[in-house]
Amino acid sequence: MKVAPGGLDSLRATLHLTNDMTRLKIDVLGGLQIRLAGQQGSPAFPTRKSKAILVYLALSPGMLRSRAQLASVFWERSAEEQARASLRQTLSSLRRILPNAPPLLRAESDAVWLDEPSVEVDALQFRRLATDRSAASLANAVALYRGVLLDGFGLREEPFEQWMILERRWFHERAVDVLTELAGTMNDLARWTTPLLPQAEY
Repeated sequence: MKVAPGGLDSLRATLHLTNDMTRLKIDVLGGLQIRLAGQQGSPAFPTRKSKAILVYLALSPGMLRSRAQLASVFWERSAEEQARASLRQTLSSLRRILPNAPPLLRAESDAVWLDEPSVEVDALQFRRLATDRSAASLANAVALYRGVLLDGFGLREEPFEQWMILERRWFHERAVDVLTELAGTMNDLARWTTPLLPQAEY
């Protein structure tokens, strides 16, 4: 589903304003755009996989995954020891890109996560707005949905691709539901308000 441009542009601009705590902004609906606060353009990621790991963490519950999960998703064809070594190397490269005061990317022996209050993701905003069924929230959700999740982005790792397919399907179905519900809400509003409008005299 594509949302028609036009009157939504100003609303989208408003929705993309970050709060004072946001240090990383990730847009995944309709493509992929990653921005750091105070910097122009997207950070220079060393590999496509490092970018994919960042997105995967950002869309994970609590923005957290175990090292074992990350290794199995992104290095499925590697032996466990090699996969974990590759993960350590990739996390190290990400730390050099991301703010470190305090750390935006955190890791312990068993888990890796992002500092959730510092990260803003359009898909998570969409999910929250879609849950609130008020007309204003539904309209804001429609404005955020600019197209297929991670459109044009891919990685030659089957577990990641399968995860991405499921996420795309979920967000697309919710977008259709939201647009349908919003249309119904607006029709109901029109039926209630039309009799209240003053009649023109000719």
